[in-house]
Amino acid sequence: MIFNEPEFITGVTSLLLIIFQRVYLHWKVSRFKLTDHAIFEEMSKAIYDINKWKIKKNREVFSQALLIKLRCWRQETFKLANQLQKKSYTKKQLDTIITRWIYETVNLYTEKWKEEGIPEIVIDIINETNDGKIRNFENRVEEIIYGRMYPFKMLKIIAIFDHLLTLLAYTINDFNRLVYRDKYNGRFKGVTYKGVPINDEEYEIWLANNYGN
Repeated sequence: MIFNEPEFITGVTSLLLIIFQRVYLHWKVSRFKLTDHAIFEEMSKAIYDINKWKIKKNREVFSQALLIKLRCWRQETFKLANQLQKKSYTKKQLDTIITRWIYETVNLYTEKWKEEGIPEIVIDIINETNDGKIRNFENRVEEIIYGRMYPFKMLKIIAIFDHLLTLLAYTINDFNRLVYRDKYNGRFKGVTYKGVPINDEEYEIWLANNYGN
C-alpha cells in the first residue's frame, strides 16, 4: 500500500472540520433559550388577530373555543420550555415528558371549554376536525425524539416546537372554516351559547325578536 500524504492530510482536515462543525453547532444550540422560540410570538399574534375577527354573534362560540385552545397551548408550552431548559433528559424521559405535556394540554383546554359553556356538540365537532392532527403530531414527536435527524436534545425540542407551530396553523385554518361556514342548521338545532342560538334559522328569529323593529 502506497501512503499518499496529501490525500491523508486532506482526509484528516475534512474529518476535523466535521467534528468542529458538530461541536460548534452543539455549543450554539445549547445556548438557545427555548422561551425565545418563534412559537410564543406567533401564538400571541394569532390570539390578537382572532380577537379582531368580524363574525356573526352565533359563530362566536368557535372563536372563543379557538382562543381558549391557543392560550392553553401557549401557557403549557412556556412551562415545558422552562422545564426542558434546566436539565438534560434521556430520550425515554423526553418522550414521557412530551407525551404528558400533550395529554395535559388537551385535557386543560377541554376542561376550559366546558367551564366556558361551550356546548358538547361543538366540542365534538372541533375534535372530529382536529383529533387526527393531534395524533399525527404525536407520531411526529416520536420520530423526532428517537430518530437520527436531530442529534442533540435541544435540536429535538426546537423541531417539536416547530411542528407544534405547524399544527396550530392548521388548527386556526380549521376554526376559520367553522367560523365562516355558510350555514349551521341541522346539528345545532336547539343549541345555544350564552343564550344565542348557533342554528342559523333560529339565530335569525332570535335577532328579529331581540333587535328587530
